[in-house]
Amino acid sequence: MNLSEPLDGLTSMVEAAVLRVLARADAGFSGRQVHTLAGVGSTSSVHRALGHLVRVGIVTAESRPPAIIYRANREHALWPVIESGLGARARVFDGIRHFCEHDLPEDLDLTVVVYGSVARRESTLESDVDLFVVYPDGIDDDARAEFSYMLASHVQRATGNETQVYSVERAEAVQRLSEDDPLVANVVEDGILVFGPPLKSLTRSAA
Repeated sequence: MNLSEPLDGLTSMVEAAVLRVLARADAGFSGRQVHTLAGVGSTSSVHRALGHLVRVGIVTAESRPPAIIYRANREHALWPVIESGLGARARVFDGIRHFCEHDLPEDLDLTVVVYGSVARRESTLESDVDLFVVYPDGIDDDARAEFSYMLASHVQRATGNETQVYSVERAEAVQRLSEDDPLVANVVEDGILVFGPPLKSLTRSAA
């Protein structure tokens, strides 16, 4: 799935972006405004998407010359499905948190960060989900590999996307933070913390 635009794949990329824009606001927008806020497609493709969604009834159109104002029709029978789809990204992150809390050992002091294109909202249907995982120092290698496999498998089941786990122990994470390692710096700058203490707090606890 596309975790940056969860409805993409169930409908077209442009329609998914249009629905996202309209769902976020009670105010109505002209077609040009929707195109600007959606950030995808051309003006004509956005107008075609709006026309289709109006025919389905999910979007309403009000004539206000010289523009037509579009709004989400939250009373439509399918609207709960759309809202659920739009919330899929947050549910995936919540699911990772729940998995770490309930399906991994209670004393496993992890930090899990989503980074890369998913974190930056630049992912597509084909994008991997990249996880940066910090394990406690001295963890058994086999246990670390097993836990990473379990975590990746959970995310793949939840999303259908290949999931890559990049794991380090805490001491290595602290060292690479202090050295401004490019990968770790990228994780700190763009990453989304989904479980455990923030990466920057590890340096303070190690001091």
